[in-house]
Amino acid sequence: MEKKNEPPNALINLVQSLSEAIVYTESSNFDTNKKLWNNYAKDWKKDVDWVKKMVQNLPDGENLLLDSHLSHIGDEWSDKKSLEQTLEDFLYPSINIDSLVAEIGSGGGRIASRVAPRVKKLICFDIAEEMLKKAKDVLQEKNNIDFVLLSKSKIPPEYKNSLDFIYTFDVFPHLDLHTIWKYLQDISLALKQNGRAFIHTSNITAPDGWNRFVRQEKYTVGGFYFVSPEIVNMLVKKAGLLLIKHSMPQPENVYYNRDYCILVEKPPAKDKKDQG
Repeated sequence: MEKKNEPPNALINLVQSLSEAIVYTESSNFDTNKKLWNNYAKDWKKDVDWVKKMVQNLPDGENLLLDSHLSHIGDEWSDKKSLEQTLEDFLYPSINIDSLVAEIGSGGGRIASRVAPRVKKLICFDIAEEMLKKAKDVLQEKNNIDFVLLSKSKIPPEYKNSLDFIYTFDVFPHLDLHTIWKYLQDISLALKQNGRAFIHTSNITAPDGWNRFVRQEKYTVGGFYFVSPEIVNMLVKKAGLLLIKHSMPQPENVYYNRDYCILVEKPPAKDKKDQG
């Protein structure tokens, strides 16, 4: 005889029979991203056909191949002009030689190689061990970098209130919304007061963001998880961060015409209360 307040046997059996079909979003997103980017790093070489094809699909791609465009994993994702403009607008002005900086999703060191010479200390977080190996190889001459392999989508708690600047680039477009939200909360916790962060997401409202969305049949970590500026701005506010600056679509910039870039700041505690 079944006891009161216990689920009936039929319900227990139903849940057990469906357990393999239940999707646990965070675990699935973390594990699938980890597998994808480990394999990407293992297979990446400058001269393999799939990497060359990605470069050829960029603006002026044929000339980029002739111009030794490929030096880091990820160089195949954009032209250098778009990348440098984005970093000049959203990253470089907020760091200096005294800054303690962290990157979420350092990949093969494409952005870290540009940031490390400009700061006192750089912490490279990544969930993919093979990506960190590539980054270490590329950055081996730099002595101001710590490489941290994450076991889950979370900034370790020992970095609370310790960082002057955090950035994440070419990462959040591949994360689901709950994972993005968790990272934003961690960013708020890890920054010092008045510390800043550069965050890059997808943007379904941008011209090339929409074009990519309609070509993509469904979300996969190899594709984009599409969000809008309104959603990102709301999450930023809920995380206790202030929006300082945001990108607008520009046809000549791959990132601005497809994605959303923002600069945010952690206000003093008394100001955070006023955000509501």
